[in-house]
Amino acid sequence: MTTNPDFHYISPEQKAIDERLVNWSRFVQVKSPSWVSPIWKLGKSNGRQWAQPEFRPECDTLDGMVMEKAVYMLPHVHRDSLRWFYVYCYGEQKFRREAGLTRDGLVQVLKDARQMLINRRV
Repeated sequence: MTTNPDFHYISPEQKAIDERLVNWSRFVQVKSPSWVSPIWKLGKSNGRQWAQPEFRPECDTLDGMVMEKAVYMLPHVHRDSLRWFYVYCYGEQKFRREAGLTRDGLVQVLKDARQMLINRRV
């Protein structure tokens, strides 16, 4: 019986670059589509007055820009896998089909992409 690889396991030597990639994902986070009607774009529900405030972690925009340039310079499979894992987070099978990777291959590509960023001293 084979076990499924864990995409969310980050080795200790890659923890620092993972934290920077999480910050990068906040920096490049996909915004709402531009085709949303302006009347609804700024609309807010009155229900927020009864909800607990939600505190979100801050984003270091300068480091986000540095990481965006570094990720952009990676080979396309590595770049796309990082964008899939940290930013878009859509279905794993769909991405694997598009990239032509197996599950184990995708885990290895993610590890290699993080290691490339470490080796390039980003």
